[in-house]
Amino acid sequence: MIEGAAILLVGLVTGYLAGRRSRRPEPLTGAAVCSCHHPRGQHLDGKGPCQADNKQSVNGVQVFLSCPCQLYDGPEPLPQFYAPEIQP
Repeated sequence: MIEGAAILLVGLVTGYLAGRRSRRPEPLTGAAVCSCHHPRGQHLDGKGPCQADNKQSVNGVQVFLSCPCQLYDGPEPLPQFYAPEIQP
């Protein structure tokens, strides 16, 4: 029983350390993300220029610069349809 607890503890510590190593969070699976790594909602009407800011460090000072992406080039989302309720 002690061996099982030790194996569990090693697995938890390894997962914690591996998670801390990666800095950039991965986008959600199936999320519409542009090549600038911003979601489709940050682009004007999903087709226009990106409205998000990029954080950069200039001489040790954090500076927010506008994203240079001018057109959303990610995957097209599925079309949305309206279906009225079926009356019994």
